[in-house]
Amino acid sequence: PTTRQIAGGWSLLGVPLVPLAGQDSWNAVVLGSAPGTSYLYDYQGATGYAEVGGGEAVGQGQGVWLATTEGFTWTMSGNPDGGTIALPARAGWNLVGYPLWVGGDLAGVSVGYAGQHYLWQAAVDLDLVSPFVYDYEDSTDAYWPVASLEPWHGYWMAAHREGVTLEFNYRSMLGIATTSAPAAGHVGSRLPNLVEVEPAPVSAAEDGSDQAAKSMAPGWQLHLRLAAGGQEVAIGRTASATVGFDAGFDLPVPPASPAGSESAMLVIRHPEWELACGSNFYTDLIDPLSEPQVWHLTVVRPEPGTESLQWDPLALPEG
Repeated sequence: PTTRQIAGGWSLLGVPLVPLAGQDSWNAVVLGSAPGTSYLYDYQGATGYAEVGGGEAVGQGQGVWLATTEGFTWTMSGNPDGGTIALPARAGWNLVGYPLWVGGDLAGVSVGYAGQHYLWQAAVDLDLVSPFVYDYEDSTDAYWPVASLEPWHGYWMAAHREGVTLEFNYRSMLGIATTSAPAAGHVGSRLPNLVEVEPAPVSAAEDGSDQAAKSMAPGWQLHLRLAAGGQEVAIGRTASATVGFDAGFDLPVPPASPAGSESAMLVIRHPEWELACGSNFYTDLIDPLSEPQVWHLTVVRPEPGTESLQWDPLALPEG
């Protein structure tokens, strides 16, 4: 796409082209096209957000929040980057502006760490990154976990180690260098089903542990939501998970927009994990053979009040 329709309110943006010489300020790239009143903010990590001045130069791969009073059609002049774009990621949350002009699956993004380069799923298995990134929907004040990236968009990406690098190349995003099947954009009804339907059987003789029993144990996932709406959370059990943090099964909650959240939010709390991405999670799955588990759910509200929970009792395992 050569344009993006921006609605009034809050949006996450990424610049898909290298701006032309002399036209590389935020004023030239986006703010000059926005009618009404508009502001940009970038994420500074532990110190939170900082307003971006219109005269500042656009950083390649820099994701920003745009707050605008009126909608408009956003376009820009620039050139595509045909090389590999390597973006250093801090441990914790990174607001990344997708830097390419072609969309594609996360499987096309490489992750660099300790001198090695990994495909996205391999990096998830090593607890380097989370399996999904997050887009924002202003109309519902909620994040979507997504497995594919679109030009003109910014995304929250969680890295779980210092020294991680995110590497983007248009050939990989077009599938030239990857054989991974394309994934959907918005996954499921807000949250994906992370339970392994048919985990690979492992014999106890092969690994000398209870992994074989775990692989045969049934998995389950229960989705809970507030009756008033908003993002749901999920708890459950699946074969490859542990009782601790697993990047592939425990999805953290991104930071709220610079305006803060106006809606109540349901989260699963794990402060004892002491992760750079924070203590709030959308999902928490553990292995089927662990001891009985207590999940701690918290309702975060801008004002005191009461909330009702909804869930499907048929999703619970027997017994």
